[in-house]
Amino acid sequence: MVAAAAAAGDAVARRITEEAAEWLLRDVDAVRAALTDPSAPVVMHGSVLRDGPVAEAVRAGLRVRFDADPRRAGDGAVGAASLAMRRLGFPPPE
Repeated sequence: MVAAAAAAGDAVARRITEEAAEWLLRDVDAVRAALTDPSAPVVMHGSVLRDGPVAEAVRAGLRVRFDADPRRAGDGAVGAASLAMRRLGFPPPE
């Protein structure tokens, strides 16, 4: 409801979604220094990150931080297999 209200122009809802995106990006900033593979894809997952103003703001913030478009999470088994392949030295899937 908040995302729909923000998209419709409600100022309070916009502020809530902007703050939510800021907090999520602060979490990214907190762990960013610990990332050991700079070529690993950035993946977004969760209902608030599918669509809407929070997802758009987080996506934009991730592009700035990682100079790449974030991916949407898919099937967890596929992601685990991709990470295992990377560790074995195979190129990441396109």
